[in-house]
Amino acid sequence: MEKILEIHQSSLKLWRHCHRAYFYRYILKLQRRHQANALVRGTIVHAMIEAKAKGDDPWEVFDNYIAENHKVFSEEEEYFGIEEMISDIMEGYFSYYKDDDLKPYPIKKDKETRWAEHNFSVPLIEKEGIYFGGTIDMIVEDSKGRIWLMDHKTHKTLPKGDISYLNIQSNLYAWAMSQLDYLPNPEGMVWNYIRWKQPSKPQILKNGSLSKSSKIDTTWGIYKKAVREAGLDIKDYEDMKEALQGKEEDFYIRHYLPFNKHVQANILEDTKCTALEILKNAGKVKDRNLTRDCSWCEFYSLCQAELKNLDTSTILKFEFKEREDDKKSEEADEE
Repeated sequence: MEKILEIHQSSLKLWRHCHRAYFYRYILKLQRRHQANALVRGTIVHAMIEAKAKGDDPWEVFDNYIAENHKVFSEEEEYFGIEEMISDIMEGYFSYYKDDDLKPYPIKKDKETRWAEHNFSVPLIEKEGIYFGGTIDMIVEDSKGRIWLMDHKTHKTLPKGDISYLNIQSNLYAWAMSQLDYLPNPEGMVWNYIRWKQPSKPQILKNGSLSKSSKIDTTWGIYKKAVREAGLDIKDYEDMKEALQGKEEDFYIRHYLPFNKHVQANILEDTKCTALEILKNAGKVKDRNLTRDCSWCEFYSLCQAELKNLDTSTILKFEFKEREDDKKSEEADEE
């Protein structure tokens, strides 16, 4: 049967959270004119990691994104300092994983070899014309030859423990891989977390030296950079190298999650139920799920205006534009 509906992890999540928000995004096809800080940083981080995986220069990608968004970065307060922040964070990331035992696994499809950003679309409920689609950030192989899905996430606070065990996206992506003969079966998921906080720089003391506080929230790489920028002798700060040893794990960490077939099967059945709801009710059911989290929603201003029966024409004109109906939009939503 022809494809009638393709759902993604992001549309599935949004439908379950708020039918009104789903209506705005997927039926009216609206998106904000200016991307949120998190989406901009996520786009740049993903692009740099992808470039590195392909053997390209990630800093050339960085320069291109910065040039493209220079006006926004310069004028908007929320982006203040984002260039230096991304540069410091990603410089530390590539240094920390320079001897990475996880190697990008190449996927050959239609005479093309890809090292990252693998798009897919597979039948979910074929008789209803419902498909599940998405983009796998990266497929990697460890030193023992095991295959893993890898997903890059930026967070202000790094997650701790096994919090990703019941993640919907990872289990659905693993199931989707099993439906495609050109993709390997993964052992599990690797959550590649990057802390979204610029490592602190040491204070310059009155005598011109740098503070040697061991409580500073930074890495040796950033501290060493500050020493050189101050024109000081790195030998005088060797003690800080020892004090900051292992601090990279406060900024970069990976959680490994082997898949559980029972969890995967149950999540798949839940997804099919929601997919049928979307097929039947999308565009018809537009009720709001009003919670304290509403202020985080990209459609908050529009929804509140409609809720109060106010004129929304100005909001629609200046705050929103027609949504890009392509894979990039879904990737941004998932990030």
